[in-house]
Amino acid sequence: MSVKLALAPWVAFGGANAICCSLVVAATQVSWQLGFSLTAAYCMASLGLAVNLESQRWQHGLRSWLWILVCCQVGCVGTWFSMNVIAPWNFSMEVPAHDSLDTLGLGHIVHGQHLYFSQTNASGRILMRANHGSVDYVPPGVMDAHSFIEHNGDLFFIGRVLEGGAGECLWGMRGDGGDAILLQAFQPGFQLRHLRRNESLGAVFFQAVGLCGWFRSITEFRSNGTVEGTEPNSEGIEGTGGDFPGLVDLCLKLASGMEWRPPTGRLLSILLLGILPQTGLATYLLIWKKVPGVFLNVFVGAYAATFILWILMKGMAVNLLLFLQASTMTYATTACVAVALNQVLWSNVSRNASFVEELGTWASSISCISFFGAVHLALNIPSSEGWAWPLYGILILPQIAFALLMRRTTPMALFIAGALVLLYKAILETLNPRIGFPADLSRALQLGVFYAIGGIVLLFLLVYHDNKTFLEAVVHRHLRRSHVPVEAESDELVVSAPVLEPDEEEESWLILQQLPWQQLLQLHRHLSSAPEMEKAEDEEDC
Repeated sequence: MSVKLALAPWVAFGGANAICCSLVVAATQVSWQLGFSLTAAYCMASLGLAVNLESQRWQHGLRSWLWILVCCQVGCVGTWFSMNVIAPWNFSMEVPAHDSLDTLGLGHIVHGQHLYFSQTNASGRILMRANHGSVDYVPPGVMDAHSFIEHNGDLFFIGRVLEGGAGECLWGMRGDGGDAILLQAFQPGFQLRHLRRNESLGAVFFQAVGLCGWFRSITEFRSNGTVEGTEPNSEGIEGTGGDFPGLVDLCLKLASGMEWRPPTGRLLSILLLGILPQTGLATYLLIWKKVPGVFLNVFVGAYAATFILWILMKGMAVNLLLFLQASTMTYATTACVAVALNQVLWSNVSRNASFVEELGTWASSISCISFFGAVHLALNIPSSEGWAWPLYGILILPQIAFALLMRRTTPMALFIAGALVLLYKAILETLNPRIGFPADLSRALQLGVFYAIGGIVLLFLLVYHDNKTFLEAVVHRHLRRSHVPVEAESDELVVSAPVLEPDEEEESWLILQQLPWQQLLQLHRHLSSAPEMEKAEDEEDC
């Protein structure tokens, strides 16, 4: 019955949050505004519950988890608001599904005494012209012509060269019945759209769209009907650029594994409205309200802020994977070393402090789990091959040291998990058909490796479990001796008074705290006069 009562708050907490999260996800499928509204209401309800229980000095184990949830909700609400309201991401270089690139201009026109149109033959759709008596192709041969317009008695249109493999080009034709004149040719990958005339400026305008996957670069051109007069428009479209080589370079970077960088406004809004508020709230709860669990929010928030600042200093494409591998490994390793040193240096102080003890548990678990995940990310485990696996076996060994220094079980559990991952890899390599072993021998090797490594792991776990207290005491005693300063050692040599055990010393201090002020004063006078009385007695004996 007592077990059921102990589990009841956890079951209620998990069930209520599962239902609320399901409602938020369902509302998001309808519209982001509805999902955001439910998330904000969910956050306010959790915050009200946490504040109410805090005012009643509620010290249940769910206290930390409730405040962790509140901090996460604050971060989600701020991030969601910034992504959809403050700085929505329109992907200015991404081609929408309904883009007008698929819509070509006019496919035929009557100019002078001829009808110009495209006719399909063995080579494709070639430009033809016809009058009352004849039908012939337009020299020198234009494929897939479209967007015909007339300007000052001349004909302009867009099409491709019959031979040569070039991209779309701008063509012109003076008068009626002449040959097509190539005014501007473009490389493959360009598409020409929106050919139009401007009577007041006396020129025709069109857009050259450079495509690279789902990204594009738009440059506006103008032409007066001559080759020399066809050039990029210096007063181009606002918000567009024509750096097609830069676009190709960007696409090559994306193809090599780099990621597209979000706009600066969106990154700053996420940082200011999402990450910093939840990290600040968690820091306040950790320092002033003594909530140990929000160390998770501080730990993640500090890394997220660093991550956003790093992206802000980069260009349009960032090598996200390389940064994550290097930064998470460095951050997690530093955190583990700092927590381990803190546990060693402050072990005596934190022995009887419940908050510091619980904070050490949270910090040890979070830092060691992050280090375990960073190792997998950096070495691409378990899909990596070759040298990564021996290095992985070396990098899981520090978990043993963390377990002894931090006096926690989580690092040792992670070491066992890493050993099981190595066992998994050994079994796969044993069953590799490229080795050439028969099926029965491969099966025997599989069982042998499984039992051997599994037995070593279990034996190590049993030895550690039986000697856990002894090993931790030896490590901490050795480290404390190695950090004792010389002055402290000399002071210990001249002290002649007996040294109390920690429990006796604490008990004596509690007794002294309960004494009145005058009794403490009398005790101090008595202790200070004790050496003089002993000296007088020695003189009388002499």
